[in-house]
Amino acid sequence: MPPDYSGRSFIQPTPTALGPTSQLRFEAWLMRGVIRENDVANGFYSSEERPDVDPWNDQSRVFNHFYSPVTNSPDSPSTVALGGGPSLHWAMGEVNPFANTQVPDPTRGNHFSYMDARRAFYFALTYKQNPSTPDKAFEDSRVRMALWATTLKSIGHVVHLMQNQASPQHSRGEPHNHVCKGPGVLANQDLATRTYEILSIFD
Repeated sequence: MPPDYSGRSFIQPTPTALGPTSQLRFEAWLMRGVIRENDVANGFYSSEERPDVDPWNDQSRVFNHFYSPVTNSPDSPSTVALGGGPSLHWAMGEVNPFANTQVPDPTRGNHFSYMDARRAFYFALTYKQNPSTPDKAFEDSRVRMALWATTLKSIGHVVHLMQNQASPQHSRGEPHNHVCKGPGVLANQDLATRTYEILSIFD
């Protein structure tokens, strides 16, 4: 990718504006993945605040953000009841993250996993239509750019899940919802439980 897309210029003494649009910056795609990993199903949003539409499924990603290394499980009965699974499996996208051979999970709900990042990265480097013509070469470059964006966005999703594990709420399976808008048990936590995760990231 052109150097300016990274948000830094090694030719000029100061960073430049970063490709044709800010959405094409490396950092922008990483951050987009980090932020979008906290999306919930569209029914939770008003039309004005609706996030990116997941191309694979309308789902609440946050139900898959819990993992206890002690029990090798989400350790969160409320999120399991809502369809959530271990965040380790969600992040890796593999049938068994502990196996020596990486096997993609064909039933995974997360298509911005580490497995998907690796796949998009491979095709970002190698995608080419055969036979190649000038028109196809231009199309190929656009496809590769989209694959680069998908690679970086997927890494952002995985980084979010890694950071979650630094919060005891995620490694002990404690329900929490700092905005108090969720259904049932997620909306009825005490103030300390709701705000712990937010405060801990500033420590």
